[in-house]
Amino acid sequence: MRITRPIIAVIAALFCSPAALAATCTSIASGSWALPATWSCAGVPVVTIPGATDTAIIVSPHTVTLVGSIPVTNLTINAGGTLAGAGFTLTISGNLTDNGTISGGGRMNVTGPASVISGAGSFVDSRLYTSGAAPNIAAGAALSFVGNSRIYTGRTAGGANALASVLTINGTINSAVPTATTTFLRLYANSTVIGGTGAVNAATSTFRYYNATATLTNNGSVAVGTVTGNSAAGSVWTNAANSTLNVSASLLATGTLNASAAGNTVNYTGAAQTVKAASSGRYFHLTLSGSGVKTMPPPAMTSLLVGGNFTMAGTASATAADAIRTTGNFTLGAGTAFNNGVYGHNIGGNFTNSGTYTPSTGSINFNGIALQTLTGATTFYRIQVSNNAGLSLANSITVSNMLIFNNGNIVTNANSVITPSNCATSVFRSAISTGHVVGNLRKRIPAGASTCTFEIGSGANYTPVVATFVAGTTAGNITASTTGSDHASIASSGIDPAKSVNRYWTLTNGPAPPVGLPAAGFSATFNFINGSPVDFDTGAVPANFIVQRWNGATWSATTLNATCTATPPVPPSPPPAKLCKQVNGLTAATFGDFAIGEPVSAVVTPGSFNIFETGTAAGAITGRIYTERAGVAFGLDVVAISGGAQLNTFTNTVLVELLGNQAAGVPLDAQNCPTTSTLIQTVTPNPTITGGRSTVSFAAVANAWKDVRVRVRFPVAAPTVTSCSTDNFSIRPSGFTVSSTNAGNTGTSGAPAIKTGAGFNLTAASIVGYNGTPAIDNTAGMVTGTPNQGALGGVFSAAPAATGTATGNTFFYSEAGNFGLNANAVFDDTFTSVDQPGDCTADFSNALVGGRYGCRFGSTAVPLVIGSSGFGRFIPDNFNVGYNTPSFGAACGTFGYVGQVFTYTTAPEITVVARQGTANGLTNATTLNYAGVYMKLTNASLAQAPYDTTAGRYARFDALGGGNTPSLDGSGLPPAASDPAIGTFTNGVGALTFGAGTGLQFTRSITAPTAPFDADVALALNVVDTDGVAFAGTASFGAASAGNGIAFGGGKGMHFGRLKLASAHGSELLNLPVPVQAQYWNGAAFVTNTADNCTTLAANNIQLAAPPAGVGVAAGITLSSGAGALILTKPATPAKVSVDVCVDLVTDAACAAVSSANLPHLQGLWPPGTNYNNDPAARATFGVYKGSNEFIYLRENY
Repeated sequence: MRITRPIIAVIAALFCSPAALAATCTSIASGSWALPATWSCAGVPVVTIPGATDTAIIVSPHTVTLVGSIPVTNLTINAGGTLAGAGFTLTISGNLTDNGTISGGGRMNVTGPASVISGAGSFVDSRLYTSGAAPNIAAGAALSFVGNSRIYTGRTAGGANALASVLTINGTINSAVPTATTTFLRLYANSTVIGGTGAVNAATSTFRYYNATATLTNNGSVAVGTVTGNSAAGSVWTNAANSTLNVSASLLATGTLNASAAGNTVNYTGAAQTVKAASSGRYFHLTLSGSGVKTMPPPAMTSLLVGGNFTMAGTASATAADAIRTTGNFTLGAGTAFNNGVYGHNIGGNFTNSGTYTPSTGSINFNGIALQTLTGATTFYRIQVSNNAGLSLANSITVSNMLIFNNGNIVTNANSVITPSNCATSVFRSAISTGHVVGNLRKRIPAGASTCTFEIGSGANYTPVVATFVAGTTAGNITASTTGSDHASIASSGIDPAKSVNRYWTLTNGPAPPVGLPAAGFSATFNFINGSPVDFDTGAVPANFIVQRWNGATWSATTLNATCTATPPVPPSPPPAKLCKQVNGLTAATFGDFAIGEPVSAVVTPGSFNIFETGTAAGAITGRIYTERAGVAFGLDVVAISGGAQLNTFTNTVLVELLGNQAAGVPLDAQNCPTTSTLIQTVTPNPTITGGRSTVSFAAVANAWKDVRVRVRFPVAAPTVTSCSTDNFSIRPSGFTVSSTNAGNTGTSGAPAIKTGAGFNLTAASIVGYNGTPAIDNTAGMVTGTPNQGALGGVFSAAPAATGTATGNTFFYSEAGNFGLNANAVFDDTFTSVDQPGDCTADFSNALVGGRYGCRFGSTAVPLVIGSSGFGRFIPDNFNVGYNTPSFGAACGTFGYVGQVFTYTTAPEITVVARQGTANGLTNATTLNYAGVYMKLTNASLAQAPYDTTAGRYARFDALGGGNTPSLDGSGLPPAASDPAIGTFTNGVGALTFGAGTGLQFTRSITAPTAPFDADVALALNVVDTDGVAFAGTASFGAASAGNGIAFGGGKGMHFGRLKLASAHGSELLNLPVPVQAQYWNGAAFVTNTADNCTTLAANNIQLAAPPAGVGVAAGITLSSGAGALILTKPATPAKVSVDVCVDLVTDAACAAVSSANLPHLQGLWPPGTNYNNDPAARATFGVYKGSNEFIYLRENY
């Protein structure tokens, strides 16, 4: 620590307060560690750089460079910060936190007794030394080492060993330091520990023991390239419980590996590696992965013991160098290869072969304690079964030398055990064995005379077949199995099912090549149990047993040998005794299933059978069969009949079938069976009728059938009696699902949009076999509308039986909006006609009511849910319109001036009615649902050319001809984008109301006056909505022709007008009137407009130019008969004075009164102007009188 010259008092204070000596110094700039400019130190005022008692923090983006070997208590490097070591040593007596970078060959010498090393930073070409008693790399740390970086345990940067130091790695270390560069982890300490949360990821790096007594204990996860020992006994690596070691190169060529702890795994992940001989030859989980040849450890005093799983993965290959004993699974992954060698391996778990297994001449003993599974088609040289729980095959297996049963079975499932060697010696059952093959056992039969035992059974029962072949037999394969229950077709076998051996055997000649048999064939001895319990029914007498053969279709008798010799029993003790039956003369054509039992007794044959509901009264021989529902199982009673009554003595199996037709009325034969039909179902197994009447269960029939009868035949093998039910019945669908491919718009806008009355399709999907024609129920509530229900019209075509789906393409709907269907809106009430009315209920019930279903069936509901469910969208076919009687108000009583605004006194209003059209018989009635979100009239849709602008909608009659009539100016009207106002539609009716805005006017020329004319104004519009629904004509008010325009309330005459002022003279003692006159152009001259009684001028509309004192406008005026006078007040001081007067008709600079009169239509051609856009003006003079009307005539006489 460098201290600026302190005073003695300060030094004394520091030494007297040791805690105050610890400063925290944080970097404030990049630079040398030794420069105060690099640091800001807090806690001790005199400290300027961190020293031995201080904490140093390097923050981003600073790089602090060591310039010598320096001590510090704690060092923290934040993310983005860098400590450049420059080859020097930083001794840290406390904790090191590296979230940044340590570079430049720096040596981090961590010496604290319990120093914590943490962070997620990196060491670049730098070293970490740990020498305290118990340093640890904290859980959560993730430190990276690259370049020439190293870790030393139990050693100082000065080269001194601290053998008692124990570094515990609880965090993660990631090393990219290659073996070729340096040794990454250097073990000097006697003990280094990787904790349970620790992980060292250093797959390309080297660990080395530098101390002969150094040990490493792994409780976590390690991936390493090479581990190099120091001494055979002292360099110890211990994989603790549940730890993992992945090694990609060499593992302890010198040293000791302890890998037997429960759950730990050692995985050789590299290429061409030697598997380390673990201590006592014991691994727990051993994995050989990566690639290349894995050299197995040489034979030891014991086998290679694997307490867990032995696994091969990647493309690794290995040849056993000693017996392997694994308690767990033995797995060969895809791409791997394992050579069994000459050794006998023991496997206690499952065997999975997805790679290449070479059996050589070795063996595998399956000796687990729970059921073991063999997966992957595999050829073994020899296997032993030593597991009471047995083996289960996921694939067929081949045993080329010998299959040995010590105890336990092999269950083949659908697979086979194949023994291609001599059948007499291919399977061995030891003296204490209880094992056999449960399933298929294939054996190779040699040529010539031989005896072959098929070691098969079911469950714990060993019931082998012994086959004896004679000379002339050619070599081939035979497969045998036995099933521990009565044959499914035993009822027709001629064997009494109540007095039979409760198993059967199956012999198959093959697979290829099959055995070639001479004419004498071969004999087969079938063994069954005579122990406790016996293998046959109580009361059965084995001496009476026969053997019958089933070829897959029919039964046939066999030739029994007079005697047979049962296969000797085996333990348990006392063993169950065996009985047997031997069949002779079996040929290539007489393989199949073999059943044993007493023959059936003689049977009384009924005269006929009938079938009816199970609830039919006892003793009845006729009855009803109710409607059945497809997909639902059902039961019926079969009765045997003789002499017109139930044959109570009849007990036997019968053949029961369902015969169906898609049409009713098929002719019947003498047995009451249809002359043509389809076999729907044969009841299996053949049912037994007991005491003359029994219930027979029928499996669910998937398809629909309109006309079904039950057929019963007896005997099963060669029927002589055939009867069909006297009642027929239907098997109906449960219902329909209705959909559409072109009316599926469930929203209130968008496509498709279908006009009322226009065609769309519906599909009513049922099940195969349905061939009826669905109908539509339009009664109230069945079709749901928005909100009003419309009528759904159209018809379905008959459904083809092959699909059961009816379609129709000409359906139509009478209302706007969307519609849904309540349950059963689409229905069929005729398909079950053969059952109506009594064999079904007059409803739609899919549940049995009194044992009966409904005669009808219908569609599932299609709820009307806007946006997700229903049909649509439907729009009106057309609009009709109605009109009110609009009128304009005359701008000035009985006339108007050209250029003067006029407006409506009654605005035009079109009443729009949405209609359904007349297609498909509709009556053009109002579509009540055309309202709300379904009403699609907008100002944009109404703006159709040529009526897409206001100017296009309004027209005037050219009354003056030749285009001389002033044009109509509608600029004051509302724009077409917002006019007319679209009212709220209710029940399909709404109004379009046109606005007046600020009114209309005829455009006034400023260059020439226009003769008087009558105004005939018309308004027109195309009524069409956004879906294209339209009024067929043009909606219009009036016509632009003489006398046919929209009415004017007072008069429709239009005049080109002007306002005239006349100059005035008068007494200076009196107020002076200034004449005002409204005139119009009559075609030849301006004349007084005597009809003008409305033009009004306010006093502030008059401008007086520099009026003398007292002179002003006394008041405004309203013209009468087109004339009036403005009164100017007299001068305050009587004198001869004058003033210029003008009327401000339009705001402009020429005549600017206080307020404009806003009467531009009365401007005229007044000087000094040259157009009809000037305000009138005059001069008023006080003190000058008008000259006398008297004249003096002078006459000169000559």
